[in-house]
Amino acid sequence: MEHMIFMGSQKYPDEDKFGQFIAENGGYTNASTDWEWTRYYYSITKEHLAESLDIFGQLFVHPLLSQGGMDREIEAIESEFKGNFTSDSSRILQLLCEEADEGSNVRRFGWGNKKTLKVEGSWEEVKSFWQKEYGAERIKLVVHSAGVESVEKTIKEIYGAIPSRHIEAPNYQISCPHVKSADQ
Repeated sequence: MEHMIFMGSQKYPDEDKFGQFIAENGGYTNASTDWEWTRYYYSITKEHLAESLDIFGQLFVHPLLSQGGMDREIEAIESEFKGNFTSDSSRILQLLCEEADEGSNVRRFGWGNKKTLKVEGSWEEVKSFWQKEYGAERIKLVVHSAGVESVEKTIKEIYGAIPSRHIEAPNYQISCPHVKSADQ
């Protein structure tokens, strides 16, 4: 989903509209996903802030989530996976996943790759995941800019359109029964 959000919206259907707009106007964009959250962030020149907020916000209001876009992003994810495959920190994180409680969301493969993502029904799963997990109550927007007051109304209009999903918090409980404490 981290990759799919950047792939266009109903209002701005060009798959790379957001990235191109940011790059053309002196900024940069990136995202990262951890167990508990995904961070999307960007910077841009002050004079393009309002328009960038609209383009960015629409990615959460009505993302395209196209099947062709998903297929292309799976290739990008595979490349990231292979690039981190030999990373010790990645291996340690996977060991933590293996030790998590049975019912925990953490107890699963912590990376996506072609093998885990390019399976029958994955496009439907992506759309379903957005429907279930990308609700207004889970999104926090931080705007840091001189004169942010001038875009406050725009922010409320755009981001107020993100649907509320009444989402229950996930289970991130971790216990390590094989690890003994110092006093044992």
